[in-house]
Amino acid sequence: MQQLTEMGRLRDRFVGEWDIEVNLSMPDGSVMKGRGTAAVREAAGGEGIRSDLRFTLDGKPYTETDLWRYEPEEETIHMIGSGSDGTVHDHAGGWKDADTLELHWQGREGGQEAKETITVAWESPDTVRIRSETTVDGKPGPVMDSVGRRRKG
Repeated sequence: MQQLTEMGRLRDRFVGEWDIEVNLSMPDGSVMKGRGTAAVREAAGGEGIRSDLRFTLDGKPYTETDLWRYEPEEETIHMIGSGSDGTVHDHAGGWKDADTLELHWQGREGGQEAKETITVAWESPDTVRIRSETTVDGKPGPVMDSVGRRRKG
């Protein structure tokens, strides 16, 4: 029953078509901007969701496919992401409050120890903010701020 509640809340809020704006802030202070889309669909017989992101960042294309699923043994939501840059991350976490999901990943990136926290916060049924904060070898890394707006009609 808990699985239905955890995934149901995420599925009800996320499934649909989204336009996204992306800002990637680098540790040196430079910022890259981008725009794109996200298509979010039910997966695994309705027990999970799949999000397909496509955007350009300073004119460079990027795609990512994420599979989201509640894991009852650990009582966590997992987002397994695979990006066109070669990254594969399994983020795990849960709901901080009724409108905010927080996920964490830890592993190696570029031969160094890295950590990432993703915060997904719904401002309204049609607006979601996603923030990805990374540390690499204990130092601040890139921070990506995205805003998704649900397409109407």
